[in-house]
Amino acid sequence: MNQHKFLESTNGLGIHVEITSNCNSRCLDCGRYVKGSDTVNPYVDTGSKGNISIQAIRNIFDDEVCKTARYVNFTGTYGDFTLHPQAIEIIETIANHRRKNNSQPLIFMAETNGGIRDNEWWHNLAKSIKNNYDVKKSLVIFGIDGADNETHQMYRRGVDFDTVLRHAKILIDNGIRCRWSFIAFDHNEHQIEEAKQISKEHGFTQFRIRRSRLRHNSRKIFNLEKKKKNISDKELNPISNMYKGVVEEVKDKGPSVWSKMPKRWYEKEIDPYVNETTIECEWKKKNQISIDYTGRVWQCCYFSNFYHYGILPTNVPYVDKYDFNDETRKYERLDVYESRYKENWNNVNYHTLTEIVGHDFFTNDLEQSFGNDTEHKTHPRIVRCTKFCGSKARNNDKLLSKMNESKLNAIK
Repeated sequence: MNQHKFLESTNGLGIHVEITSNCNSRCLDCGRYVKGSDTVNPYVDTGSKGNISIQAIRNIFDDEVCKTARYVNFTGTYGDFTLHPQAIEIIETIANHRRKNNSQPLIFMAETNGGIRDNEWWHNLAKSIKNNYDVKKSLVIFGIDGADNETHQMYRRGVDFDTVLRHAKILIDNGIRCRWSFIAFDHNEHQIEEAKQISKEHGFTQFRIRRSRLRHNSRKIFNLEKKKKNISDKELNPISNMYKGVVEEVKDKGPSVWSKMPKRWYEKEIDPYVNETTIECEWKKKNQISIDYTGRVWQCCYFSNFYHYGILPTNVPYVDKYDFNDETRKYERLDVYESRYKENWNNVNYHTLTEIVGHDFFTNDLEQSFGNDTEHKTHPRIVRCTKFCGSKARNNDKLLSKMNESKLNAIK
C-alpha cells in the first residue's frame, strides 16, 4: 500500500480545514448548539479554545503537502473562518509556504455566513486572495437563505441580510468569484427566483441550491416556529450554567424523557441495511480530507462529530454522567481502531499532515472496513460511512440533484 497515496494522486489533495469553532450565527439545528436552543453544545469549545493555532497550520501545510495540494477550503461544521482573529494571517502563511515548494498558487475556497467584520477586513481579504491564490479558480461561498432579512434570519439567526450582501459585493468588486448558496426549506422556497435575481444584480458568479442539509435530514427545522422570531444578541451562558433553560423546557414535556439513561452502545441494534449496503466514499474519490478545529484529521467532515456529539434537549440531563462521544464511537465501531492507535494519532498539533495521511487508518484500515460488516474483529465497518456514503445516500443525492436542477431551470 502506497504510504502517501493522498499526496501522489494526480488529482492533488483537497484540504478542508475548520480554523475556528466560533460563530456569529445561531442557525437552527446547527450542531454547535443544543438542538432548538441558544445553548452551546458542551462538546464544542468556544473562545480561544476553539481557534486552531498558527503552528498547527504550519504542520498541515508542510513541505510535502505544499508540493502537491490542489486547494484549501476554509469551511466548518461549527464555526465560521471569519471569526478566527488571525484568519488573514493564516491565509497568507499558507500561501507563503506554498511558494517555497510550488510556483503554482493554490486555489482558495471559503464558506461563510458573511455577517461579521467591517468593510476594511473584507477589502483586506480580497487583497490577500488576489495576491496569493489562483484568483481565476478561487471561490467564496456565502450562505444566504432568503431574499430579505426576515426570511434569511428564520434559519440563519443573527446574520443581517444587507450586511452579507455588502461584504460579498466588496469581494466581487475586487475580482473575487462568489457563490450564493441557498438552503431550501419550506419557509423560503417561494423566494428562490427572487434570490437568484438579486444574486445576478450583485454580480455573484454562481447561484446554488444547497443539498447538504436536505440530503440526510428532514426538511422541517427543529423548533422553527418557536425560535424564528427569537433573534437575541444576548451573551450565551457559561457552560457551567448553560442547561437551566433547556432542562426546564424538557421537564415541562413530562417525566417520560427522564425515566432512564440512554442505552449503552452494546444495547443498541444495528439496522441490517448498515451491513448490506455498498459504501462508495465520495471524499476518497475526490482525494479530499477534513481537519476540524481541534486539529483532528479525518477522511471526511462527517467524522468530526465523533468528538462533538449533537445534543438534543432530552440528552441534557445525562451529559454529566453519560459520555455521548465515547458511546457513539463504540457503537459505530470507530473505537475498535482508535483503541490500537497511539493517542493523538491524527492530530496536527502533534504531527505533520504528511505523517498523518501515511497512518494505517488512511492507507489501509478505513478502505478495508468498507468491505466488511460491523462485527469484523479487526476492520469492522464504521456505521457512519453507510449513512453518508451508502446506497440510500447516493439515491437521495440523485433525487435532490434532479430537484435542484429542475428548480434552477424553472427560474432561468
